[in-house]
Amino acid sequence: MATLTGTQIKNTYDSLLKIEDNDGISSTSKLITDGLGNTTPLSLSSTRVGIGTSDPDSKLHIFANNADAPTIVTIENGDTGVVAGQDLAQINFLTSDVSTPGAGIAASIRAVCQNSGNIFDLAFNTQHGSTRTEKMRLDGLGNLGIGTTDPTSKLQVIGLPSYASNSAAITAGLTIGAFYHTSGTLKVVI
Repeated sequence: MATLTGTQIKNTYDSLLKIEDNDGISSTSKLITDGLGNTTPLSLSSTRVGIGTSDPDSKLHIFANNADAPTIVTIENGDTGVVAGQDLAQINFLTSDVSTPGAGIAASIRAVCQNSGNIFDLAFNTQHGSTRTEKMRLDGLGNLGIGTTDPTSKLQVIGLPSYASNSAAITAGLTIGAFYHTSGTLKVVI
């Protein structure tokens, strides 16, 4: 169990993480020191957090000087008994808008277990009006489904509009490159 004392976080078993003033003066410029003595800059202000940078450009700015390696952000679910259909992690995009339907989650991306722990999907949810539903899914096999939660081919689109002709599709508001169908035959507006 960790306790917060001043600007240090102490663990009852070991000093895993310590946050301290970088220059002894500034209240926003900090250093993070791990249990091995490695340090990285941490910038804290009322509007921005920087990890690895003392000058964050956004609300959360993570910087790593990793030659030939990506900077990685990890979201981990510690559940050791994952089951089919279980959401493992979720990134929410929130709004504080007070108009109808109100504040809350406007969109999200979820990591979903497809079977008992070895095939995982990404599900993309968006809101229209007061309803937020899944609109697109990329499954563990690389199949992308739009309008379906269980795509069975590399690209599967459910819910295309139906028009009798190209001109009817354009009159209805579709633009060049948009897909539609005529009696089950897939077509593209040209």
